[in-house]
Amino acid sequence: MRRGAYLAAVNRGQHVLKNYQTTPSTPLALAVMVRGYTEMKMPKLAQDARAVMDKNFPNLVNTNERANYILNGNISKKRNFFSNITQGLVN
Repeated sequence: MRRGAYLAAVNRGQHVLKNYQTTPSTPLALAVMVRGYTEMKMPKLAQDARAVMDKNFPNLVNTNERANYILNGNISKKRNFFSNITQGLVN
């Protein structure tokens, strides 16, 4: 998501939902899908994923800090060349 690879993030979220339905990461996968679809300007798919998330995990945004960050946080951080080379380990 930070690199702008929203399609890849959505695909990973779908993979979690298809193959690991009972994992604790399921609500976060849905949150990634909502944010990814939103960033890709696909409101219908974002609404569908949000509806599934709200139906199955109604208090997710209020109780899970990571999900709240995925849905509402500033994920697109621009880094300089040196930071990109070191993958953000050194600024």
